[in-house]
Amino acid sequence: MSCAPIHAASSARNAVTRCQKFLIGILALFLFLCPPFLSKEKVKQDKFHGVVVKTGPKAISVKSENNIYLIRTFNYTPQLEERLKKKSPQPGKKVTVTYVRGSDLATKIK
Repeated sequence: MSCAPIHAASSARNAVTRCQKFLIGILALFLFLCPPFLSKEKVKQDKFHGVVVKTGPKAISVKSENNIYLIRTFNYTPQLEERLKKKSPQPGKKVTVTYVRGSDLATKIK
């Protein structure tokens, strides 16, 4: 008759273990499926104002308006590269380059 409390405690532990495994499974499924929906952050972009020094088929060099010693070279995105094949800015022209923050990838040139 002393077996009944042991059996009840064992059954309760099994139920807790099953609940823990179920919750861990649900959490893992949530973490696996949700990152594509949660990671729709907009890429931060900055602008660089200056005068074109040189343009090429893959990159553009621009001298800063504010600092005559600062020249930056930006690579083009594939879409921008296609657009600039038709007409690229000439040296000496003032431009504003929109680029991905923390990189040298130009997304737009005005």
